[in-house]
Amino acid sequence: MVASVRLDRIDINILVQLQADGRMTNVHLADAVGLSPSPCLQRVKRLEAAGYITSFQARLNLSKMMESVTVLRRSPCRITIGKIFCASSRKFARSMKSWSAT
Repeated sequence: MVASVRLDRIDINILVQLQADGRMTNVHLADAVGLSPSPCLQRVKRLEAAGYITSFQARLNLSKMMESVTVLRRSPCRITIGKIFCASSRKFARSMKSWSAT
């Protein structure tokens, strides 16, 4: 981990942009914060190393997933989903209970 990193306005703007759209390309991010791609990528890597950026994640639409998820079962099975918003996990559990094969 990098020792204490002082955030300037560009670092903060990078964090704001990535929080809004973590999938944006480095070129798009660089343009959004007013840097060329190479120094922008260096800053992102420095922010990651310092612990300001811990991961890039996807938020899944469980309702959409239930339209196409099929579970084949030969013996008792267990499905575990971690770190899901409470409302979404309750909705998933209700959907699974209402499914006749569970």
